[in-house]
Amino acid sequence: MSHSAAEPRHANGLLLGIGAAVVYADAAPDGGYNMGLYNDHVLPHVINLSMSNRELRPYRQRVISRAEGRVLEIGIGSGMNLPFYGPHVQEVLGLEPAARLLAMARRAASESRQAVKFIAGSAEAIPIEDQRIDTVVTTWTLCSIPNVYARTGRRSGLSMFANRIFPR
Repeated sequence: MSHSAAEPRHANGLLLGIGAAVVYADAAPDGGYNMGLYNDHVLPHVINLSMSNRELRPYRQRVISRAEGRVLEIGIGSGMNLPFYGPHVQEVLGLEPAARLLAMARRAASESRQAVKFIAGSAEAIPIEDQRIDTVVTTWTLCSIPNVYARTGRRSGLSMFANRIFPR
């Protein structure tokens, strides 16, 4: 559902800004956000296109190549990081709430050297036992999720991320 930026919205609406477009998602009965056609068919491709920027590639390579052991990638998206995981990674668990992005990531995983398992879900409720992850990776997702490292990561594990913080 789209509205003009000047239109007042109720407190439980989520504001998404993409370029010059402003899109609002109304809170769904389950507490999530319902965006229907836009969320299912447009947004995944917008995210994939914006994250395909070749200027981001060196950052991905530098961060992802240091991962080791059992990896949890929060917001795996379309699987763009998968080619950068090195030989010290035994398994990648890819967490992603968007079904369309998960489908894209599954296609990317077919060419991956590591075992990849996918988890359909959000970072707010990660279905992984405490302290079972050696490396937590998130690239350009921290602006949209709370801190989840303390529960899932091992005490001696690594947390690695690439992110862009935009001033408010």
